[in-house]
Amino acid sequence: MQRPIADMEPIARRFFSGTEYEELLRVPETEREAAFFDCWVRKEAYVKSLGGGLSIPLDSFWVSLAPGQPAALLGVHDRSQEPREWFLDAFRPAPGYSGAVALRSRGCSLRIHEIRPAGEMLQEPIRI
Repeated sequence: MQRPIADMEPIARRFFSGTEYEELLRVPETEREAAFFDCWVRKEAYVKSLGGGLSIPLDSFWVSLAPGQPAALLGVHDRSQEPREWFLDAFRPAPGYSGAVALRSRGCSLRIHEIRPAGEMLQEPIRI
């Protein structure tokens, strides 16, 4: 869940790549918090997909984070071809939340389906 973080900039300076940190500071202040969380979940999706978890330094690669910019793995230190091998997509599972998925495969697409309570669906008219 996106929530105010008093030490957002020091966290970004410590864990984001230099490129991401600079990009974050260029984001308008009103959108910076959302950009921070978008970046964080994109990085988390990538390291989880690699299977290394936080043993992989978060500043060893960089992802997109600017509002309106598609989710993407932009670079990996010492592995210039790596971003071409990855599919990274972002989504909003609910208002105020950021989500991302990373797969080592190109040509994928992400479909999001709304899950609604059964009671709501039962009240809808049946369409034949």
